Amino acid sequence: MLVITGSTISHANKAYVRVSADTDVTDVVLQPGATLRQTLYVINEGKHSITFAPADKSNISGDTLSVVAAMTAQLYEWDGNLWIDNRAIEVYAHP
Repeated sequence: MLVITGSTISHANKAYVRVSADTDVTDVVLQPGATLRQTLYVINEGKHSITFAPADKSNISGDTLSVVAAMTAQLYEWDGNLWIDNRAIEVYAHP
């Protein structure tokens, strides 16, 4: 899924979503979760970072903006109200 500034990442209740961007993007929203404790990997396969909007808009908790850096994945868990940013995982490019 190609992400642009201000867009919403939809996950269709899957365990992961693959994203990329043509440039660094900001103000991105993550679709709310469907069930308590649902987990979701956002996998950034591109060369540019994806920065989410503040919590009140992005559906991701935290005092700082959540970022999925280029070629990394971020694990989120739905707490019933917001996604909790769990940990970053580096994605290695295959030759």
